[in-house]
Amino acid sequence: RQLVTRDRCDRCGTTSFEETPKPFVGESGRLLDAILSESGLPRERCFVGNVRRTPLNEDQKNLDYCGPVLPRLAIDLEEFAPTLVLCLGGLSLSAFGPPRFEPSPTKWRGSRFQGTLEGVEYECMAALHPAAILREPSQLALLRFDIARAVAEAAHPSPPIQRVIDAPTSADEVVARLRTIQATQTPVGYDLEGNHEGVTVCSFATSATAALSIPLRRRNWSHIWSTPDEERIVRAIGNVLEEAAVKKVAHNLAFEQFTHRWLYGHQLRSGECSMIGWNVMLPELEKNLSVVASILTRQEYWGEAGYVSPSNPNGWRNDADRDTYNAIDSCVCLEAWQRLMAEFTP
Repeated sequence: RQLVTRDRCDRCGTTSFEETPKPFVGESGRLLDAILSESGLPRERCFVGNVRRTPLNEDQKNLDYCGPVLPRLAIDLEEFAPTLVLCLGGLSLSAFGPPRFEPSPTKWRGSRFQGTLEGVEYECMAALHPAAILREPSQLALLRFDIARAVAEAAHPSPPIQRVIDAPTSADEVVARLRTIQATQTPVGYDLEGNHEGVTVCSFATSATAALSIPLRRRNWSHIWSTPDEERIVRAIGNVLEEAAVKKVAHNLAFEQFTHRWLYGHQLRSGECSMIGWNVMLPELEKNLSVVASILTRQEYWGEAGYVSPSNPNGWRNDADRDTYNAIDSCVCLEAWQRLMAEFTP
């Protein structure tokens, strides 16, 4: 509706009405309309709204300025009752509030999450703003993909991904799990956190939804295991990495290969690099794992490597966060590689 013709508003009682501004009518609107159409959802079947109905200067694009008018958007959304809300850009992402990490559209794009506006929960997905694409056309492929995924999720919602992380508390259990991986000889995703001084945690994903997590050091670099137990575990890790019959998938495989060779003398054999596969398929896009995962998996944004600091607000709050982050890395590495192999296989 573009013009309200009632004599009195049944919500606020006003008798003064004016034409409702139509959002996205310029170049960014035409781009949005075109991508919606090619995704099978014409704009006429959507509710398209703005956090604030009037044009904003850059210093006004924040919730401190726009927060007081959010109830108007909430009323419109409640009437439309969407199955999914596509948050375009940082301001709309902030309004619906992702559960933990800072609302950066470049990090959250492609992610589905549970958002809230004025106390009402909505299934949400984040994407870059069309105006940002006009400024940086190289990101157009990401916006097209995100809108297509949002349209598909709105029509046929998929359940949240459940990833199971197995973290044995005894060295015997860890070694037994590693021997099972070595014996079954199925491909695994692998990832480690650490540096030239040592590995703090590593994980083996035995499927896209299950990983074995093996922490070795705490945040303060103290050892988790006794020296004999750690030596047994590291030796068992090396046995898996050096087993040629077990394919290991990592993102930026050279880092894992170098780290194990430098620290422990392990030679990682039968390695596959998901980053190289991604570069072959889509060389024009960024190579970091979060971008790869946003396209090839349904994993939502899961933070940044490193502990929380002023320069890294999306980092790990504790060792448990670190271990979970690392295990998800392994799972999405394996899942992404499986998707890449399916694309490359006739």
